[in-house]
Amino acid sequence: MRSGILLGWLLLSMSAQAAPLLTVTEDWPPYTTLHNPQQADGAYARVVRTALQRSGLPDSIEVYPWARSLAQARVRPDTLLFAVARTSQRETQYQWLARLDTVAVYLWHRPGMASQSLAQARDCCNICTVRQDANLEALRAAGFAAAHLLQANSHADCLRLLQHGSVHYLALPGPLVKMLQQQQGLPADSLQRGPLLQRFDVYLAASHGTSPTITQPLQRTLQQMQRSGESRRIIASTLQQATLPP
Repeated sequence: MRSGILLGWLLLSMSAQAAPLLTVTEDWPPYTTLHNPQQADGAYARVVRTALQRSGLPDSIEVYPWARSLAQARVRPDTLLFAVARTSQRETQYQWLARLDTVAVYLWHRPGMASQSLAQARDCCNICTVRQDANLEALRAAGFAAAHLLQANSHADCLRLLQHGSVHYLALPGPLVKMLQQQQGLPADSLQRGPLLQRFDVYLAASHGTSPTITQPLQRTLQQMQRSGESRRIIASTLQQATLPP
């Protein structure tokens, strides 16, 4: 009986150790995806995949809705997540392995709307953002009421809502706006840039419980790529491929 119990614990331990590495992201072109919303071939995805390969780790990357990706990395060991904004609310939720980039987010609106400051937009207008996105945290911190914040499943959904007049603004970085316009067949002047919402650093993060045999070599590799300028070159060349300025 005792040997059977010991065998059971051994098998359970081996099963836990054999849990595969899961790397997750969202459809966030051109940073994590490009033209296919299910294919992680965007600028940051190429940096992460290169680092995974050089670290001897599986380089498969799954594209999920953002809320699902965040949830996976909060509860599942041996899970990697990018590109996640490092905010005070998230600081204790993940292991922060490496900064990938700094992103500027603006409010965008349709032509013909009068220019407004962030404070003016806060008092009058509806804004679309993605569920559990860092921009949602920033809008709340800036004093936007919940009644003015519409949460969608994707950035493409937000653009469609803006085009239909259901919201006044969406909160996105410029390259992402241009990529979405291309994908939806909209002219470049179909949106105008409004006030700056925030600048934030985006990271590759790992779930708590992720093995050091994963995090340590990956962190070293990414640091080497950053010091040599390789990460920046990969990002710039990918944006150029997408006909966008770096």
